[in-house]
Amino acid sequence: MSLIDYLRSGRLGFLALDIPGEQILKTLHSPDERTPPSRKLELGKYGNLQVALTDHRVSFIGIYFDGDELKLPEAFEIKDWPSGKTQKGEFVRKLVSEGVKFEIYPMLTFDNQVCLRLQSGIHVYFMDGLLRSIQLGKQDVS
Repeated sequence: MSLIDYLRSGRLGFLALDIPGEQILKTLHSPDERTPPSRKLELGKYGNLQVALTDHRVSFIGIYFDGDELKLPEAFEIKDWPSGKTQKGEFVRKLVSEGVKFEIYPMLTFDNQVCLRLQSGIHVYFMDGLLRSIQLGKQDVS
């Protein structure tokens, strides 16, 4: 699976905003950690992947980076790039070389945090110059 395709489209394989939560459970089975399913907002963690459901539909997709290892469900294996050691300059060069449009998002850039907002609505966060998360929420897509 290509991370660049996800950054362009907001689709991580079959996983996309607004799909039914049952589809995730059928494909990925039970998450490593999960809030009680009776709540309006449910959170499930699959390694470094976090998925939120609002009213039983996907409302948030987050990939969190910390160090070298990126643990994702088999359906989303991204092997070559990036890691928690990926620097902002390297990430930006990759976006430019792949033609992925982005801007620095001033509302979420402060102190030691920089946020890039991609044309797809995805937000990419760096702390102290290192990649920390790639997030997409329903409120980010117009």
